[in-house]
Amino acid sequence: MIFQARYLNRNALPKALDHPEQLINKPWILRARITKFDWDDARISDVHMSMTSTKGSIGIFEAALIHTMQMDMQNVSARFSLPGNGQVDLRHFSAHIEKQQLTMSATLVPEKGGGMRWRGFAELTGDFGYLMKQGRLSEKFTGGEGHVLFSGQGIILREQPWW
Repeated sequence: MIFQARYLNRNALPKALDHPEQLINKPWILRARITKFDWDDARISDVHMSMTSTKGSIGIFEAALIHTMQMDMQNVSARFSLPGNGQVDLRHFSAHIEKQQLTMSATLVPEKGGGMRWRGFAELTGDFGYLMKQGRLSEKFTGGEGHVLFSGQGIILREQPWW
């Protein structure tokens, strides 16, 4: 299916997307270009998606801007697969977030209490002083470049700041 739209609201999509056991088990291909996409509280601009139902296939998601209550991400690019049970295998994710560039390769698994557990690698580069100030780690740093590599796991929560 090739889909092109100037505007799409998540409410227009089938409710079965939230309940995988209700989805019909037929092969499918999706290619979409959407100018403006509203997904719950997120506003997404200039979206390009390409994915298939083939097990192990690589999906592509790109967006010029993702705006949420917590953050704005620009120049978002993701390569992923969906192994099932709500998991996302992020082969490559990159985005510009405020004064930082984030690159990530991780497996995301839904948490029972909400959020997603990630396990993998995340690289963060950019204005070091800004990151320290945002994380309330120190008010003494101003400016400077930072390059941080995380290897491990954590939980991404919707109501928590991205840092």
